[in-house]
This record gives sequence, structure tokens and C-alpha cells, in this order.
Amino acid sequence: MKYLGVDYGTKKIGLAMSEGTLPYPFKSVDTKQAVTEISRIVVQEKIDILVIGQPALKIKPAFDKFVNELKINLTSKIIIWDETLTSQKARTYLLDRNKKQRQQKEHAVSASLILEDYLTRID
Repeated sequence: MKYLGVDYGTKKIGLAMSEGTLPYPFKSVDTKQAVTEISRIVVQEKIDILVIGQPALKIKPAFDKFVNELKINLTSKIIIWDETLTSQKARTYLLDRNKKQRQQKEHAVSASLILEDYLTRID
């Protein structure tokens, strides 16, 4: 089974992958091109399940639109997962990196944490 973890943000969307129980940060994509890019990745990498972190309520309408667009474009299973505190954990994890690296990697690490949480609970 191949998984894609997704951390939704208003500017960047983080992605993580896993072929088993150990996810790894993959990349971040601009939110404007995210549906197209994620669709391409899902096909190219043969992703079975997308695990998408549910963000704060203040961006829920944009998040719901994003998820609906993915559902229209993909046949892979989509699971919405609680992402509470993943961004904070990702920031802590990246503290030893310089500011630019932290900003570029934060969403991908958050996506990895979302996916890791999901994978540990389905065992």
C-alpha cells in the first residue's frame, strides 16, 4: 500500500510519502497548483491512499474546496485526519535549520507527521 500525506496551508501544501509504516517528507507545493501537482504525483507514484490533515476552522471553506477538487480528479481513497499540533511539532523538529530551510520544509514535515499518526493507528 502506498500513502501520500497532505498538510494543507493557504500558501503551501506539504506532502509526505510512505510505502509502509515509516513516512518521509517529500516536498511542498504552491496551493494554487496543488490539485494538478498532487494528481500528477498520485498517478506517477501509484498512490493508494491520501491522508489529508484537517486544518483550523478559519480556513475550512478553502480546505473543503481543495478536498472536493481532489475527489473529482482522483480515484484514490481520501482520508481526512486530525492534524492538531503537527505544525508546532514540525517547527520544533526543524529548529536546528536556518529560517529559509524551516519555512520550505515545515509543511512537508507536518504532512509526514500526519501520515505517521494515521499509520500508527491503523496497525
